[in-house]
Amino acid sequence: MDQAAVKAAMDTLRSQGKSLSAGNIRTVLGYGSLRDILKHREALVVSQGEAVVPSGLVSEGVFGAPIPCHQGRPLCLCGRCGYAAWFEWDVGVWRCLLCGIDPPA
Repeated sequence: MDQAAVKAAMDTLRSQGKSLSAGNIRTVLGYGSLRDILKHREALVVSQGEAVVPSGLVSEGVFGAPIPCHQGRPLCLCGRCGYAAWFEWDVGVWRCLLCGIDPPA
């Protein structure tokens, strides 16, 4: 798998209006580890300076509310367990790996 394949899958998802989640990219590609897909997706997003949600959602928002865009892993400790073991639950949505709660706002 290379970055060009991930970029092509991301372009396909954009044209369909779907989110650029690692699972969706893997579905389009039909192969690849989520780790490698995330690595290539993040490199593309950083190099192009764009959000990983469809443009219609960013401008209009869901139910009229703007969508917050987290650029990376939260830089705080979990309020319940006290660790910083965050994983990306969905695009821009982070949860604690140990107890499953969202990071503090």
